[in-house]
Amino acid sequence: MGEAVVIRWLFNACRGEDFTDEEIKLGNTERRDLVPLIGEEAWKPGPELENQILPLQPPPDQASTLPTPHKCSWSYFALSAASMELLKRLTITSLTQDFIGYISTDDALSAFIFQCILRARQQRLPQDRIVSFARAVDARRYLDIHSEYHVILQNMTYISYPLSALLATPLGHIAAAMRYDVDPKTSDIAFRTRSLLTFMSRSPDNTSKISFTAIMRTDADIMLSSWAKVPAYEWDFGLGLGMPEAVRRPGFAPVESLMYVMPKGNDGVVAVAMCLREEDLQELRGDVEWNKHTICVG
Repeated sequence: MGEAVVIRWLFNACRGEDFTDEEIKLGNTERRDLVPLIGEEAWKPGPELENQILPLQPPPDQASTLPTPHKCSWSYFALSAASMELLKRLTITSLTQDFIGYISTDDALSAFIFQCILRARQQRLPQDRIVSFARAVDARRYLDIHSEYHVILQNMTYISYPLSALLATPLGHIAAAMRYDVDPKTSDIAFRTRSLLTFMSRSPDNTSKISFTAIMRTDADIMLSSWAKVPAYEWDFGLGLGMPEAVRRPGFAPVESLMYVMPKGNDGVVAVAMCLREEDLQELRGDVEWNKHTICVG
């Protein structure tokens, strides 16, 4: 991901290391025309952008009827290397018989978070409520762009279930559906990214009409970005303080249902930052399955 590349470059610079010719070349890459737009003049956005075009805003006289956001706060939960391995194993054993692909640890963790959080929310949501999980994805590999290209080039995948169906679905089935959306052999991320950039290019005003979470309803839906593969524990920035003991995000404004998987520690521990309302957090802390694999660390 682009931000991680820039942080690594900063790490190298702080240590007095020269940039390689390849890094200089990538840093000066012309971004225009890097992603091929859809050239048809008659092209219009279709279903591929339905999750990313913002709905029309209500008239000013109706804005006061919008629900007041609930008070939320950030919490961190950690999973040990053994817990992550067990969670992945449990996920794999519940895959459909015809599934022949690969399930990543991130797939298993994402499915687990989705199901556990919605189980914590089930008392206040209708059982037929459609709930969604939006997962940030690095679009580079789908567009044959160098993995070290440093600017933002991401998209998201979206998966939805009726609440009752989600809670009754085996973890492996959820993870397999998530894997389908990111597997280059089956994913539509390249087409959706090209469509999104084409839409943005058609008018300067279109940039304000889009959002990766345009239709997410944060009282139920979840938005997650994983940094688990970022080697942040290898970066000391030449400060003479040694390697990091823990890698966390700086404190920032609460955004309900926004979540981050932190870089994996050298001991295999993975921390997850979650922004939840208090009632959901209390339900989650009492969830038996959640507590089998996680501990609250702040």
